[in-house]
Amino acid sequence: LIYASSLLVLLVLLCLKGVKWKIILASQGKGITLPESIRFYMIGLFVGNVTPGKIGDFARAMYLREKTGLPLALASVVLDRFMDVGILVVFSVLSALSFAYLYNVTVVPAHVFAIALLAFIAALFFLVKEKYLKMVLRPIFSFVVPDSQKQRISLGFSGFFSSVKAVKQTLPLFCVSLLVGVMIWLIGAFVFYMLSLSLSLGLPLHVILLVFPLVSLT
Repeated sequence: LIYASSLLVLLVLLCLKGVKWKIILASQGKGITLPESIRFYMIGLFVGNVTPGKIGDFARAMYLREKTGLPLALASVVLDRFMDVGILVVFSVLSALSFAYLYNVTVVPAHVFAIALLAFIAALFFLVKEKYLKMVLRPIFSFVVPDSQKQRISLGFSGFFSSVKAVKQTLPLFCVSLLVGVMIWLIGAFVFYMLSLSLSLGLPLHVILLVFPLVSLT
């Protein structure tokens, strides 16, 4: 019964991920229906699980592009994934600090977290500072991209960043999607707890809450 209930909660969790993505799209000024958002997300999840390169996020962007255009679709997917990574990093740091304080155990070396945090901050910087990313990518762009495609790709690149910057105009709405993202992670930990109960592991909920982010991080 517990296992069956965990599957039901997992289904709710997947639907909430579609809700979060829909809110992100709304913060960019584009709306799709909730069933479409959930369906596209499920398609992306399936493609990500059956392909070696985990390209599910690009798959849902491809399905969405007919409604929003490819630059905005990709921007919404990147923001969605970026939000997930940011929440994971924060929860993992809090979990590691809690283990150190409560049990005097170092579960992850501090330098590993420092590297992960710096990498996330650097990625966030380039995501909001288009001109600096262009400076970094310009030599690669000039060398790799054929002349016939440079204008089209450059316009798409600009459209992508315009879609990312659009959330500044609806920041409260974007913050709602962030709150939904935090809720999703907490529910995910609860599903993990229910599965541990179904296996009679006997782990208390607070331990699961501490372990779950670290397991997800690896």
